[in-house]
Amino acid sequence: HDIAVLNLLDNACKYSELGTEIRIELRREAGRIGISVTDQGPGMSPEQQALVFEDYVRLRPEGPVHGIGLGLAFVKRIAALLHGSIELQSLPGHGCTFCLWLPLTQLEMP
Repeated sequence: HDIAVLNLLDNACKYSELGTEIRIELRREAGRIGISVTDQGPGMSPEQQALVFEDYVRLRPEGPVHGIGLGLAFVKRIAALLHGSIELQSLPGHGCTFCLWLPLTQLEMP
């Protein structure tokens, strides 16, 4: 899960303007915990959100951000392997919030 969180942080840094805030939060719901990363980048349309977790998808390949479009696909695979999920909330022009949800085991629950 470390690789997944590092990828979300790396993307938030790459797509955010210098000097803008990137917020990391922990969330808890019944039986699961979430690690949330929020940026103030360009955001995504619903159509882009539907594609962003696919292999080799780059939303702005002509832009200044380098990559091959596998990072979020890896995050989705890691979440699935850990019996969790990845959630995305975004609006064009208003940044993105990615939340990696992982199940809590009986031993981890207070």
